[in-house]
Amino acid sequence: MKGGILEPCIYIFNTEGASALPEITAATNISNNIFVFERKEQANLHTDTYSDNVRKRKQLNDFYDMLKTVHSMDIKGPLALMEDDFVFCPYAVGHLARITTFMSRKNYSGIRFSFGLNGVIIHKSDIPGFMNYMEANRKRAFPTDWLLEEFVNKYVPMGQEYFKERVFYTYRYQLMEHIGVVTSVGNNRNEEQNKINFPQCYETQTQSQLMFMFFVDACPNSLFYPCDETSAPNDFVHDSLPCETLPASAIHSLQELQTIKAVLGALGENCDTICAKSESVCAPNYFPYINRCDEMRKHYSSCECKKEGVIDSRAPYFDGKYCIIGNRRSKFRCGNAHPSERRLCPCKPK
Repeated sequence: MKGGILEPCIYIFNTEGASALPEITAATNISNNIFVFERKEQANLHTDTYSDNVRKRKQLNDFYDMLKTVHSMDIKGPLALMEDDFVFCPYAVGHLARITTFMSRKNYSGIRFSFGLNGVIIHKSDIPGFMNYMEANRKRAFPTDWLLEEFVNKYVPMGQEYFKERVFYTYRYQLMEHIGVVTSVGNNRNEEQNKINFPQCYETQTQSQLMFMFFVDACPNSLFYPCDETSAPNDFVHDSLPCETLPASAIHSLQELQTIKAVLGALGENCDTICAKSESVCAPNYFPYINRCDEMRKHYSSCECKKEGVIDSRAPYFDGKYCIIGNRRSKFRCGNAHPSERRLCPCKPK
């Protein structure tokens, strides 16, 4: 982002002391806008919780200490909470600029563009409120990110009283990639588990271990949830906006796109078989371009569009009167099939 639309200041909170300094020092050489700060004191706010898991208790205390330290610093403007095992998706800066514009005209309590303790924008002035909530819940064995979620979303009376009319928003797209396999609380999760449990770059934030996600049925054509639009509850139009800000057009040329044909198969056929019949191959990278109600209704004009409810995707496909649309780009597969379904496949000439 250096020299671009956004040039944020990055503050690294070191909870590991001297052992982490070499890695942190290397990071600070990237930009003059990266600063490292140490905790000023060890609060040990949470002493009774997670008696059987020292790492979880440490994370709660580290987060509280970070809030307390940042509150004492001369920093102005909104803050984005980040974790060290995430990186921005390609071209994310355009989305961040859109979020910044949105922030300037909304009375928000927070805005989320990733999951967990990562990618959550808050006001610095709200830090005392977060600290008070953690202090009031010091005896609860509750993950830090869930404490944050329930408070800022006004899921609890204390959050309702504090934030009043302010709204917590979730941005439609996942803007960061999770690259870690061992969490800060000691959980091991391999790369495939990450892809199943959490949204990947530019997938709609509907599949993640969060308390509050993007509700597509309520906001099918919006970038932020909650939204002002009204829509038919069962008419899921697309897995993304018609004019989405994605790098797709930079990946595939128009000439390439014109060679792709959406081919309808017979019952029970997978896309490899369907495309082979026309001397073509299934091109999985092009599924997003045909994963649309308007494309499917070229074959069944009166079908009712619904979003797919399984992780191992067969979308887009027809099942009786329904057009089934996938909602996770990373899960499109050529080889999947079901005896009662007709798949629509992106076929590319050999």
